[in-house]
Amino acid sequence: MSTSLIVRDLSKAYASRPVLDGVDLTVTPGQRLGLIGENGAGKSTLVRIIAGLEDADGGHVESPPDLGYLAQDSGLRAHDTVEAVLAEALAPLHDAVERLEQLANGLPETTDAYAEQLEWVEMHDAWDADRRAEVAAHRLGLEQLSRTKLVGELSGGQRARLALAALLTRRPDCLVLDEPTNHLDHDALDFLESELLTMRGAVLIATHDRVLLERVCTSLVDLDPSHLGTDGRGGRAYSGSYSAYLAAKESSRRRWQEDFEAQQDTLNELRGKSRSGEQDVAHGRGPRDNDKFIHAFKGQNVQATVRRRVRDAEQRIATIERDLIPKPPAPVVFSGSFDGRRAGSVRVRNMVVPGRLSLERLDVGPGEHLLVTGPNGCGKSTLLKALVSTRGSLRSRCSTGVEGATGVEGCSSCVEGATGIEVATGVEGATGIEGSPGVEVAAQAPGYLAQEVAFADSSRSPLQIYADVTPLRPLADLGILHPRDLSRPVGELSQGQRQRLGLALLMATPHDLLLLDEPTNHISLALVEALEEALRRTPVTVIVASHDRWLTQQWTGPRLELR
Repeated sequence: MSTSLIVRDLSKAYASRPVLDGVDLTVTPGQRLGLIGENGAGKSTLVRIIAGLEDADGGHVESPPDLGYLAQDSGLRAHDTVEAVLAEALAPLHDAVERLEQLANGLPETTDAYAEQLEWVEMHDAWDADRRAEVAAHRLGLEQLSRTKLVGELSGGQRARLALAALLTRRPDCLVLDEPTNHLDHDALDFLESELLTMRGAVLIATHDRVLLERVCTSLVDLDPSHLGTDGRGGRAYSGSYSAYLAAKESSRRRWQEDFEAQQDTLNELRGKSRSGEQDVAHGRGPRDNDKFIHAFKGQNVQATVRRRVRDAEQRIATIERDLIPKPPAPVVFSGSFDGRRAGSVRVRNMVVPGRLSLERLDVGPGEHLLVTGPNGCGKSTLLKALVSTRGSLRSRCSTGVEGATGVEGCSSCVEGATGIEVATGVEGATGIEGSPGVEVAAQAPGYLAQEVAFADSSRSPLQIYADVTPLRPLADLGILHPRDLSRPVGELSQGQRQRLGLALLMATPHDLLLLDEPTNHISLALVEALEEALRRTPVTVIVASHDRWLTQQWTGPRLELR
């Protein structure tokens, strides 16, 4: 009976589109493996196959019989009560302790069974299960829930936290978690991390939470395809912390770029040789009357040399083209176009949005980068919507930079109701906004990214929407959307893909002020890292509203904490 989680050569496709191809991973007891990758790379599919909820097309999964799985939607039955969920988690622990006591009173020949049972009870901390269940409920914000309440009556966040509390109490031999940090506050996150660090079984975590990866995971598997792989040698696995993985990945990307450029230089040189003629082999004067025979003889040798060189060059070209190095994706870059003007600035005095936000003073100077933090409901999004809606020196532009538009073909990522010069706030009951001297936004080319990007015409493709803004670079060159998604209707794209398109639209034209609302939501770690690096380097004035733990911990500029 295996105590490790072992996946070998796993493959899965939907409608002939491969999602997983040749995936291998091993998680041993005490090891905590982080599963990362682009949205759509197959993380949730892989964990569902491991949990036995989907069948693979090929490959093999071997896991301990006692496997616990946390789905993004909790996976709990709607008709169960809170009490029933916790009782089901505690039952195997209570049974194990009762069985141990029975063996302790048995005959000497039960010694081996007693030792085995004792080891299981200690590994799962079964004696302390009831107390741990109470602690988990408290730390995960469930202590106020009625034990008789049905799961179907709970909010999505409450269901997720209840499922997590049950699993952490149960302590299965193998724990598989799909985005476990969704719906958790800072105290709950700290509790989750401390519990995972004490798990003795195999732990697999599919997550975008970089702090969780850094603090908890002992190794990583990256499902994103890459020329040099995660480890720099074509493999997916990396043994070490998330920060060490980032450094290794950056080194791998530099090597990829260098190898690509070297190969292209070689191909260009060989293609030149394949087009060479006699003049490239034998230069000089023509034959004199008395050596025409010798010149003709030498000319035949020259032609043979040319043919041989062309043939050799073509053979080398064919060999290289059979193993072409793909072009590395372009980095995410934001650049301001100032034309002698200063970067944008923001000045706020006594802004009040009843029930949502009260801000006495805010000054963001040209070129400054401000982070706005605070708990959910504190007014982060309200502040950004108010700023992007303010008249004054703010031009009539939507988030994509199209003057006089209500968004790109109705893009709802703009503030609701924005039409032409008369830009509405999208925030009912706001005072100190809408042209008031108390709020001044000085920017000729502001850009705004909403927390949830959506498009009114779901039948249009990213290529069609992107073309409307007269972009500086083709969409395909940005490397921000997969080529297969460029011509698909936006209504068929995931939230992460729509968020990527919103970022692409933001990159399409220069800005002097960027207002970004939770820009790291719904997008892959690779894009998040590139985006944050671009924001660090840009001379544009930037205001970012975020609760992303990694971003807030790494931020070195000024902060505004709302409460």
